[in-house]
Amino acid sequence: MPFAKHALYELSCIVSPKESEKLVEALRAWCGAPGEHYGRRAEVARALGVSRGLVGDWLAGRAAPGLDKGLKLQAFLRKQRRAKPRA
Repeated sequence: MPFAKHALYELSCIVSPKESEKLVEALRAWCGAPGEHYGRRAEVARALGVSRGLVGDWLAGRAAPGLDKGLKLQAFLRKQRRAKPRA
């Protein structure tokens, strides 16, 4: 398998539908209930370069992040876990 196809196959395995579901669950946990952490959906949207509406669609289960956004979301959530908790 040529390198490009092999690398693409490995990336597609990173964000499978099951992994995408786990990412959205982690995002739901980080965002909290509506109104709990005001502005977090907007923060995610800005960080990933998507609309707040799309983030809302992910949280509501109407859409799932694709490969590129899924990888960015993984990195974003990892960074948030390492950051200090907000006061």
